[in-house]
Parts: sequence; structure tokens; C-alpha cells
Amino acid sequence: MNGKLLASGIILSLIVAYFVIPPIYNQYQQEQFYNNLITTTAVNNADLARVLYYYKQLQDDINALNLRVTTNENDITQILIDIANLQSAINTLQLWQIQHPQISEYDYIVGKWDNGTYYALSGETGTIACSGDNASEVIQNCADILMNGGAIYIKTGLYEIDTKITLGSNILLCGSGSDTILKQADNSNLRDIIQVGSNTKISDIAFDGNKVNQASGNGRGVYAENSENVTIENCYFKNTKGISILFYQCFKCLADSNRIINSSEYGILVSRTNFSMITNNIVEQPDVFGSGHQAIVIANSTHSSITTNTVYNSSIQIQFSTYCKMADNTIINPGADTGIDHSKHCLVTGNIVINAEDNAFSCYYCSYCVIDGNIGNGSQHAGICIDHTNYTIVSDNSMGYAGQAGSGFRAGIEFYFSYNCTCMSNYCHNNLVGIRATQGDFNQIHYNDVRNGNTTPLECTETNTNHTNNFGAGD
Repeated sequence: MNGKLLASGIILSLIVAYFVIPPIYNQYQQEQFYNNLITTTAVNNADLARVLYYYKQLQDDINALNLRVTTNENDITQILIDIANLQSAINTLQLWQIQHPQISEYDYIVGKWDNGTYYALSGETGTIACSGDNASEVIQNCADILMNGGAIYIKTGLYEIDTKITLGSNILLCGSGSDTILKQADNSNLRDIIQVGSNTKISDIAFDGNKVNQASGNGRGVYAENSENVTIENCYFKNTKGISILFYQCFKCLADSNRIINSSEYGILVSRTNFSMITNNIVEQPDVFGSGHQAIVIANSTHSSITTNTVYNSSIQIQFSTYCKMADNTIINPGADTGIDHSKHCLVTGNIVINAEDNAFSCYYCSYCVIDGNIGNGSQHAGICIDHTNYTIVSDNSMGYAGQAGSGFRAGIEFYFSYNCTCMSNYCHNNLVGIRATQGDFNQIHYNDVRNGNTTPLECTETNTNHTNNFGAGD
């Protein structure tokens, strides 16, 4: 069955790549649509139909809709009908109908005998394809044979990896879950445990970077470079000396439903990689305040998204990127800001940040971005810090108990050396300052609620900034 790429789960990924905005829309509406990279999940054909119906209602405003469907439904007739009904709005379409096979249907089944010997059985014949005392070599032998693609299953057990495993294109590497453990061998100092090619999927495997027993190097769990359609899902990473998952110069990659604990650098880094999604992951980091390393980062990329992840003791950032989205994530006790840095046309929406050691959210040296519908509570400095940023909209956020440190940035929403930004319909409560604008100019601050618990409701020292109809500000 060489050439088959099999996978489980039902994932619907909808990415609105680009919108043409009619001139009649005002700036706020433009920014909402312009940055609206959409991701969603369907669990069956009926859910898919509902999602497609929703986007069909928007199709007059959609210039290009890139649709990627992965399903394990045996009957895809209705899916194809639903897609056909929306076809006029779809720019590109990928339909993946892929399923995890039964164990006997894999090309190779890797295991470990009681005497410590590793082996690989042919899924077709059940005969031993190779064996030896080195887990890396056995797994690599299977991958090398599958030059045209195929599927490898790794059974429950501990597999010590002392040399990098390289997977070519069109490979599925699947384990039994957290009991299939690929552990970096002591003092192996690997750069990567696994490097993958295009159209490759890794699922249900645990990776142990064993960083306390590595003398040098910044090891990575899974690394993809110059590849496309790479999926890492339902995997478990711990104690990585460097980055657990790295997509570099890739296209259309997905990290979904992984658990990452205690990476020394980034949990997931997406660098120079476009049209990719980081979704439904849980990342627990040590306190990395001041280290420059975050749980999840998109950098130097475009049209990519970070959605519905949960992060502890670290943060999420979009850096030096365009048309990217950060949505519906929960960040608890972060040691650094969550937000966007040196980026344009990005959207931060629906996120929750609790007890930040610095600002809850930040927007540094950005332009034409939208910060909308987020919640921040208990940050040491600002709830939202807009710093050296232009033409950005801050709306419908709720920021409370900011400025716990008592100095520096300390407002629920803080504008600093920023110009031509709009701040409206936000709720700022129990902060040292509700909304504060200094050193910049020509900003618009309207219809915000600063009535409850702020020591100073509104502080504005900018000459040409206009502030009116803010509840509790006396303006």
C-alpha cells in the first residue's frame, strides 16, 4: 500500500485568504474583514454543510476562499455537493479523505521485543523486514524503503533515538498515543528527533527531548523545512532543549491538538511559513519572562493563524508578519506580552489573558491591525499597550486590574507614541488608569466605559487626539 497517506479525525480548515473591500465600508469594517482569517472545525457532514452555508452567505464579499477538508467519512457525496454549491466563492480546494488504517494495513509496524531488540514487520506479509538494537536505524530503514510514500505504525514502548530520523514525502508516522515514546538518547545532542518532508503527517506519538541529559545543542522535536501540507497532531512533547515543533519556510502546515510541556525555547514556531494553522494545542512552559521565548510564535509569515490554544506561564506572539490571526486563545500567568510585533493587517480577537507579568496584550510597531473582543485581567502593566503603532483599531475589549506594578505602562488601554488609532466601545475597570494616551497624536477615543474602579478614568496629553462620549471620563 505504498503511496497511501492515511489519517484520522475530521478537520475542516477554512482560510479566508484575501478580501476585496467595497469603498462604502468604513475603516473599522474594512479592518474586520481584511484580517478575518477564519478557522473552524466540523465533526461530520452535517456540520460541514452548516459551515459552508454560512460562508455562502458571505460570498458576495469574498474574493478568494481557500478550502481544505479532511474527513474520515466513508460517504463524501454530500460533502462534494455542499462544496459544489459554494464553488463560485472557492478559489482553491483540497479534499483529503484519509483514515487511520487497521494496524495490519500499515506498510511497516515497529515494535520492541522483551530482549530489547527493535523490529519492523511488514504489514502486508507479517514477516520481519528488519531488526536491530538501534531504534533510530529500524525506523529510518522503514522510511527509506517508502520512497513513494506509505504508513509506519510504532507500537507502545520506549524508543531511544540517537540519530535524526528523516521522513520523505507522503509518509504517515503514527503511534498508539502517549505510550509510544521517542526519547532522545543521553548525550546524543541531536538537532532534531524527526525531520519531515511534504504531505507528511505525524500523529499520536510522545517525544521526550531529555534536555537535562544533553550536553549541547538546541534540539527540536519535529522539524519541517521547505515542505508543504505537513500535519502534527495529537502528539505529546516534553523537555525539548530547543523548539518542540518548527515549521520553517513551509506552506499549508497544521499543528493540531498537541500537548507541549517544558520546552527551553519555543513550544511551536512558525517561521517564514504561509497559510498555516496552529490550533487546539496546550502549551505549558517554565516562566520565560525576559527570555524572548514564547509558547507559540508566528514570525515573518503571512495568512496564518493561532486559534483556540491554551498556554500556561508563557505567551503567544505574531512577529514581522502580515494578514495573520490570533483568536480565542487562553493564556494564564504569562511571563511576557501576548500580541503582535512589527506586523501589518493582523487580527487579535477573542483571547483571554490572566495575571500577566508584563502587559496582557501588546501591539508594537504595527499598523492597520485590529485588537477586538479580548479580555485581560490582573496584568502587572497595561491591559493593552499600543506602542509606536499607527492606524490600528482597539474595540470591544474588557481590561481590568491592570497596572499592578504601580509604574510604567499601567492603564487598561495605553497608547504610547502611536498615531491615527481608534479606541472605542471598550470596558476598562479597576485599573490605575482606565485609558491613557501620551506622546502620540491624532487618535480617536470614543464611547468607552471607564466608570468602574479606575483611579484615573482617562488621561490624555495629546494635542490633537479627540476623546468624546466616554462614560465616566467627564468628557
